[in-house]
Amino acid sequence: MADLQGLQYGRDWALLEEDAVTYIYMKDEARVSGFKAHKDRVTLIMWGNAAGFMLKPGLIYKSAKPRALKNKNMHTLPVFWMHNSKAWITKVLTERWFLQSFIPQVKQYLSDLCMEFKVLLLMDNAGGHPADLCYEGVQIEFLPANTTSLLQPMDQGVICAFNALHTRNSLDHLVKAMDDNSEFTLKGYWRKFTIATCLNVIDRSLRDMKKETLNSCWKKLWPKCVNDYKGFSPQEIQHSAIDYAIKLAKILGGQGFDDITKDEVGSLIDTL
Repeated sequence: MADLQGLQYGRDWALLEEDAVTYIYMKDEARVSGFKAHKDRVTLIMWGNAAGFMLKPGLIYKSAKPRALKNKNMHTLPVFWMHNSKAWITKVLTERWFLQSFIPQVKQYLSDLCMEFKVLLLMDNAGGHPADLCYEGVQIEFLPANTTSLLQPMDQGVICAFNALHTRNSLDHLVKAMDDNSEFTLKGYWRKFTIATCLNVIDRSLRDMKKETLNSCWKKLWPKCVNDYKGFSPQEIQHSAIDYAIKLAKILGGQGFDDITKDEVGSLIDTL
């Protein structure tokens, strides 16, 4: 592993790391009579550096061009679009993301800061991460086995904070849909929830992520680079999002929403 203390924070290096989050959009059959649960999965790959800059995430879906996106320019989406039948990360997709998304974004980021293209890329030992990735100017280091939950900045709170914001924004989208439609039904809403809707919620959640939150997640791996921002820690973001989600659930009302608790919302966030 590279000597992190020897790096010059925000000057020569961009430290970036990856983890994957899987979302399953569904509605419990038991709560909506006569409605068969619909499951759809995307894997969102998130990367960011210690300065608080987050790259456009990679997104893996089951198809190359879903019907809901047929008129969309895939290059203008808020994510780098990839696909396979199971919406899982693979070595082939990792290499594609690395060369076609990661490298161009980091080059632009460093160029904007008038910095040399010199990058330390930290990755975990997930099976979908090829060991032979290479590019001039990029040093790749794999975190030691069984240290993800202890060291990895993404796992130290970035993913949790994003999940909390995503849950809050999903409920907010639902409430707005109800306000805009006098004939609103929950069954009808979930039937119309497409990958395009999903991308809208993801985009809003990414915009709500603050660089201060990303920076705070490097505390265990690189404590000297972390500023003590008040109100931006992943825990504070999660608590705020849970409180707001509870208010939205009360507005929605009905079985499963009127009596929802903070622990239930927290469990939902943890299982995303």
